[in-house]
Amino acid sequence: MVEMDQSIHCIGGVREGSNECSYIFGAQTRILFGLKSTCSWTTDSTLLQINLGADTSIMPGHFLVFKAGVMATASVLAANEKMSQQLDAPDFPIQPSVVVEGASTVDMCSPLSLRATVLSSREVLYKWACFNDVLLDGLLQTETGSILSFRAGTPEMQIDTSYTFAVTVTDFLGFQSEPDTIRVTKQRAYRTCIV
Repeated sequence: MVEMDQSIHCIGGVREGSNECSYIFGAQTRILFGLKSTCSWTTDSTLLQINLGADTSIMPGHFLVFKAGVMATASVLAANEKMSQQLDAPDFPIQPSVVVEGASTVDMCSPLSLRATVLSSREVLYKWACFNDVLLDGLLQTETGSILSFRAGTPEMQIDTSYTFAVTVTDFLGFQSEPDTIRVTKQRAYRTCIV
C-alpha cells in the first residue's frame, strides 16, 4: 500500500528523465491529483514524489494506475505492462489546526461575527460550540461553516455575560483538530439601539 499524505511517495524504478505526471500515470489517475500537480522521479533509486493540486480528490482506497512500460526493474530487464498501487491512510497524519478570531466584546446593539481559519488544501468540516452556555451550545450544533454570525443585538446572548466559543475542524481523512477558543463578553450599550 502507498501511504496517503499531501505529498505521495512510492518506491520503484522508472526510466530516467520521466519526471512529469503525464509520463508516469494514466489520465484517470492524474485527474485525482488535481490541477497543477507535479511529479518528480529522476532515478530508479529515488522516491516518486507527487505534489497534489489544490483541487485534488484523491483519497485512501484509490488506486494509482501507472502507464504501461513506465515501471521497470532496477536492471531495466523487464517493464510492466500495467501496474497499479492502492493508497493507504498515513501512519503519522498531520493533525489539522484552526484559529478563531473576532471581537472580544459586543454591545447589545451590534452584530457579532467570529471567523475560523485553517490551512488546508482541501475542504474541512467546522464544528462550533459554546463551552459555558448549554442553550447557546445547542443552537451552534448545526453550524458547519468557517464564519459564525449573530444578527444585530445578539439576542442569543445575555447582557453582562461572557461566553467561551470554540471551533474544531475535521479534515478529509477524518482527523480532528484541537479546539481553539475565544471569549466574548456582551456589554450594555450606552446608546439607543435601532434593530
